[in-house]
Amino acid sequence: MLAFEHFGGTPHEILYDRMKTAVLGEAGDDTGIVYNAKLIGLGAHYGFKPRACKAYRAKTKGKIERPFRYVRANFFLARSFANIEDLNRQLRVWLDTVANARLHGSTGRVVAEHFKVERDSLRPLPAGRFDAVLGAGAGRARVRGATSMRSSARTTRSRDMMLTSPRY
Repeated sequence: MLAFEHFGGTPHEILYDRMKTAVLGEAGDDTGIVYNAKLIGLGAHYGFKPRACKAYRAKTKGKIERPFRYVRANFFLARSFANIEDLNRQLRVWLDTVANARLHGSTGRVVAEHFKVERDSLRPLPAGRFDAVLGAGAGRARVRGATSMRSSARTTRSRDMMLTSPRY
């Protein structure tokens, strides 16, 4: 949700790895993929369609994982952070001066310039944020899929976590 706000809109489609927090499996009657109900709700709220990578097709999975590898190798390694605010400050500087200022290896275009051209194709943001919390009470909430983005368990995991409201 913060990413949508940062970019000023949402794409028409988002490609997901087959992680359990997004894809529950395949429908037995060959009608397609069964997505997590909250992901469907998130997509309906923000106006995008989720699309899962094809199973056992490394080409599409690499499109999802490669940016994380790039950020890990080129930003996180050999850096230290005093706190989350320091991390976010350093990341913003690095994004503006290195990552988004570079010539992208696949497109051959400067990332920031390419985004300026594509920004107009984003859908506008809805009036309010999507409520992703499944239940809350006494300062605690139960959020499904919170333990791992790459869970190998057959069922969706959940865990208790403390929620604090950021001051905007």
